[in-house]
Amino acid sequence: MNVFDLDLANHKSKEVKFFSGRPRGEKVRESIFLGKKEDMVEEVRVKVPTGTRSIHTSFFLGLFGPSVRKCGSGEKFLEKFKFDCEEIINKDVDEGIVLALKKSNVLKEK
Repeated sequence: MNVFDLDLANHKSKEVKFFSGRPRGEKVRESIFLGKKEDMVEEVRVKVPTGTRSIHTSFFLGLFGPSVRKCGSGEKFLEKFKFDCEEIINKDVDEGIVLALKKSNVLKEK
């Protein structure tokens, strides 16, 4: 199986217990060429460092929002993106998926 491993430990400071900020998520996405790599592999394995307390939706949307929308549903996204994380993070992932699939976006509407 063709797999891309994304270890979020490589994208944070040692003492940080959470990931936040859409621009930061977008920067990680850009730096690892996630948009291109996800098209070239069957699975993306996302390792969330032990001890992480939260992946804020802002960071999740910056990093994974385009991928969720490309997959078209949360189910298809989770078939391709496998999260290796503590149970507490699964709620953040689920919330991020729901927000990524919302049709309206308050931040973009004027």
